[in-house]
Amino acid sequence: MNHDFDRLRCPNCKRLYKMNDQVFLDNLNTVIHQKCYNPNTIYTVKDKGTYKEIIERNPFFSDLTPQSST
Repeated sequence: MNHDFDRLRCPNCKRLYKMNDQVFLDNLNTVIHQKCYNPNTIYTVKDKGTYKEIIERNPFFSDLTPQSST
């Protein structure tokens, strides 16, 4: 991840995620800060953790996973 366009933004606060931000992943595969999440939404949380953990755990985020340079 060398550029800001390689990273996701929170749909509520519009801030770029940092690797240690606490986030939820909902059933539409939307990543949202835990502090920005509205529990009254119709979408359910299917995973939670840090932004880094979420993008590493889910293969559809493979383009966002930091690659080690060799």
